[in-house]
Amino acid sequence: MQRPINSRKSYKYFHSLSKKEKRAFKFVIKRHKRKSLYKLLLLFERKTIKRSPDEDHAIIFEKVFGGKYQSSKDYLLRNEYRLLRQLLEDFLVESELLKYAEENTAFKDLHLLKALARRNKHELAASLAESKIKAAENAYHYDLAAEMSSVLFRLHAFYRAPNSDDMTAAVKALQQKKQFLDLHHLHAYRLIRTQVGFSQRSLSHSIDFTDHFPYEGNYDQEEIDTPLSKFYDLKFKIYMLPHGAEKIHLLKEAYLLMELFGDKNPGLQSEREFCILTLALEHFLIGDYVAAEKLYEEYFSVFKTKSHNHLSALYNYASNQIKLEKYEQVLEIINENENLFTGNDRFALFFNILRTSSCLRLGQADTLRTYMPVNFSGLPRNFNYYYRLVYCALFYLENNLEIAVQEARNFAKVVKGDDEFLPYFQMANGFISFFKWNDKLQGKRALLDIQKTITHYSDEMIPEYRDFMPFLWLKAEIEKKIKE
Repeated sequence: MQRPINSRKSYKYFHSLSKKEKRAFKFVIKRHKRKSLYKLLLLFERKTIKRSPDEDHAIIFEKVFGGKYQSSKDYLLRNEYRLLRQLLEDFLVESELLKYAEENTAFKDLHLLKALARRNKHELAASLAESKIKAAENAYHYDLAAEMSSVLFRLHAFYRAPNSDDMTAAVKALQQKKQFLDLHHLHAYRLIRTQVGFSQRSLSHSIDFTDHFPYEGNYDQEEIDTPLSKFYDLKFKIYMLPHGAEKIHLLKEAYLLMELFGDKNPGLQSEREFCILTLALEHFLIGDYVAAEKLYEEYFSVFKTKSHNHLSALYNYASNQIKLEKYEQVLEIINENENLFTGNDRFALFFNILRTSSCLRLGQADTLRTYMPVNFSGLPRNFNYYYRLVYCALFYLENNLEIAVQEARNFAKVVKGDDEFLPYFQMANGFISFFKWNDKLQGKRALLDIQKTITHYSDEMIPEYRDFMPFLWLKAEIEKKIKE
């Protein structure tokens, strides 16, 4: 029985490449001595081969090899897939190594020393080693500095005529390696603790992560401490603290430590981003929106390269500006960065909530209508209820009070009779009362009574419901009518 031919890995590898990478890989394969590989790759590119192409063997075989397909020749096609997969894996690994070397000078320096030693350029490698090791140490790459010290040790111990100076230098290199490994283990331990802290804060539902990492070892001794290990220790404490002044104080201390590192280690940029973005979020969570605004503006002015944090930073910044009632700016933020979240369903949903909220508060009925989804029944409850209430408000803005009242009544029926949904039921009743007042223009006394009821509802709600954007809009509309 013939083994099935499986090309799924190769297919996924190839289509994980960027357009630029695909061009580069095609160039490599086109120059390969096996011309059949390039023919197979073109089928991948044109998606002639799907993720499960087992039924297409005959077509593929004829296009790749030019002969008539026979099941007895499956091994040829299987071998072709295997070779292409290996080449793709090599290309992916080489691309990652090159990218890492560009971002990490110490990694590049280590392999330069190894390359020179392997080519018997021992004097040249030894002359470069000390400065390269020092640069790695200054950038807190203690693991790479330790490995460079190993290279230096071998250069002195094995590749020169024995003499006391070289033996002394070899011993010094080993001592240096030991010191670097101690520091590397310290950093690794402290870094693991930050990950434990993150897990405890964000993921612990049925397990206490700290119970699994109780051992402190010798890694809290001051004599082997470094600024970076102090930062990791602070980061662990930050994760373990509740929101408030103490957490903000530690975040400021951590951010100052990160600023001391400057550009010594570009790999630490994500830690600097963590400090400023978490600090901004903490100010947002305690209601200090002006301080949060300044921090987000500092982040976008300092960190020009769009990292994986950029999209969430934009969302949190726009959410903060909503709190400051800077709705026009929120729309600008979203419109200018729409290309970043297009195709990301999660962030597309979040940003659309902010966009429709801003349009609602600005009274832009036409624009609001444009961005309101037609079908939102499959969304989680809070998003579903948000859009239902916004539709009620939209019909009001379009002067269609009859439909506005009917939609609010329909929503009230959905949430009536369940204590869990009581805040939504109260909101729906508030919408109905306000719309009916507009329909009959009953006078300000009646409107003040509605406002009193709404305020009573609001005072009893938790912030999640009290700050629900359709409810905030309702309270603002009532206040506006009272002042007219």
